Amino acid sequence: MSNEKNARESEIKEEIKAKNSDADVDSTGDLDEEVDNIVKSITNPDPQFTCKLKKPVTYNGIEYTELTFDYEKLTADDALNIEDELLAIGRFSTVDPAFYAPYLIRMAARACTEPIGVDLLRKLSFGDFHKIRNRTKYFLLNSVR
Repeated sequence: MSNEKNARESEIKEEIKAKNSDADVDSTGDLDEEVDNIVKSITNPDPQFTCKLKKPVTYNGIEYTELTFDYEKLTADDALNIEDELLAIGRFSTVDPAFYAPYLIRMAARACTEPIGVDLLRKLSFGDFHKIRNRTKYFLLNSVR
């Protein structure tokens, strides 16, 4: 398992370096450090995560400039309720929940430390939405190891 993890980490590092090869980087040390931080956030995500929003969002009369998520507060009941909610609106899929955005955003809404709904997450900028969705996905994928 360790060899598989090391191989995946090396693969991720190479992909990131390839994408950044055209970037103006003063030293490969800075890039290596950045790559290591990204790989760590993917392979061992912190169960608590704060996203500073690029564009503030107003929801129920409150302006949010950041959202904090605590994935460890989620229970099996949350997972089952998310599945029930998706079935009720005809949106459930046989796809792994870690790769199904409607599941992930409902999971993120439940993990948020603020009382929000999925409708707030749908108002986020494209980048903020994907950052939160991906962190939720990384947590979910790593929780089943």
